Amino acid sequence: ESDPSLQIQAERIFAHPDEDGALWAVRLLNHDDPFLRHAAVQRLSRTTVVLPHRPPEKLPNAKQRVGTLLAWRSYAWRDRTRFLAAYLKDSDPDVRFLAIKWVSDEKLVAFRPQIAEMMKQPNLDPRSYVALATTLARLDGKPASTWFSSAA
Repeated sequence: ESDPSLQIQAERIFAHPDEDGALWAVRLLNHDDPFLRHAAVQRLSRTTVVLPHRPPEKLPNAKQRVGTLLAWRSYAWRDRTRFLAAYLKDSDPDVRFLAIKWVSDEKLVAFRPQIAEMMKQPNLDPRSYVALATTLARLDGKPASTWFSSAA
């Protein structure tokens, strides 16, 4: 059975099309319920009030940075990648991974130099290494397997 308080919170973020609803959505990115976090991301992706003025380094935790990254990714504005470089430098590995994935999925070649520089880090974990290598291959128009066989 669903928790009525969760439904009330979800309704609250959509009931206020102004800054109050968007700020409430940012707070809900911390919530344990994945459906509520998803609703918050969807609300933020439709706002012109909060996201353009909230750089990721101003957000206090990784959950909020992941949520805003996902909102930016589905944002309809042309400058939606304005904070992507900051997400790529984030201290949290999950935030960085999602930022790398965004670059790879959409083949955002403008970020290739930053991806190549990240690849030089000596302490890369296996997930980051594979993500970065795959992204470089995709940006260069090659299959990822080619990059791995040439790196060996």
